[in-house]
Amino acid sequence: MARARGEQPIRITTAGTSRNEEIAARQKRYIVSMSIRSVCFIGAVIAGLNHITWLWPILIAAAIVLPYVAVVAANAAHTKGDDFTLNDGEKKPFQQISLTVHDQQAELLHAAIAHVHANGGAAETFGNENRNGNGIYEVVRQWAEQNKLL
Repeated sequence: MARARGEQPIRITTAGTSRNEEIAARQKRYIVSMSIRSVCFIGAVIAGLNHITWLWPILIAAAIVLPYVAVVAANAAHTKGDDFTLNDGEKKPFQQISLTVHDQQAELLHAAIAHVHANGGAAETFGNENRNGNGIYEVVRQWAEQNKLL
């Protein structure tokens, strides 16, 4: 079903990258680190041959430490956390609710929303421009009224 005009797409902000992308990124970091290590060894040899006695020990030390750093960096998983929060402002006082329903349940929900909009729409939108949210609210509001919950 197409999104109604004005609805924003769902953003998945806490989802990590795919396993293949994660492995490719780790391999790239490892290759970069090992390339730097190789440059350090070559630089140490060139510095030693040119009698730059202060530089070659630094380059050798870097070449010795880099494999450890490369392995730690390659094994570091970059996962996204659940600490995402929406900025105050345009989203308040709205909430986004996600539902998982069976195809038959979805058909009934869509039919109920369509019925609401075909019969004048939601009685109160509270400034909400989300057509589906307003439709579901109206169905639940009418149900609550019938069951004397309001």
